[in-house]
Amino acid sequence: MIVTLLAICSLAYAQTETDGNHVTVSIPLKSAINNPALVHTMYEQLNQEFLHGTIQRVYHVKVIYKRITFDIYGSYEEWISFFLMDNNDRIPVNSQGG
Repeated sequence: MIVTLLAICSLAYAQTETDGNHVTVSIPLKSAINNPALVHTMYEQLNQEFLHGTIQRVYHVKVIYKRITFDIYGSYEEWISFFLMDNNDRIPVNSQGG
């Protein structure tokens, strides 16, 4: 788990906060999409509904992956691109049932 945390925290622009045993990592969406397992988790935990409210410059979402809370942020356009992109090559093989 420590190796995973270090690898993920090394993503560009990552900021880590620790509150006791709880770790929160803040990263931009464009860095988060470089981790296939995190992308898969994002698709499991998120839907586009957060984009249909008040228009904001930056949208933040919380995703829990391997007991780490990720605060992933990006613009409206970045999030739309995320939900529209073809992620078949980004999702781990074992997560596709194969």
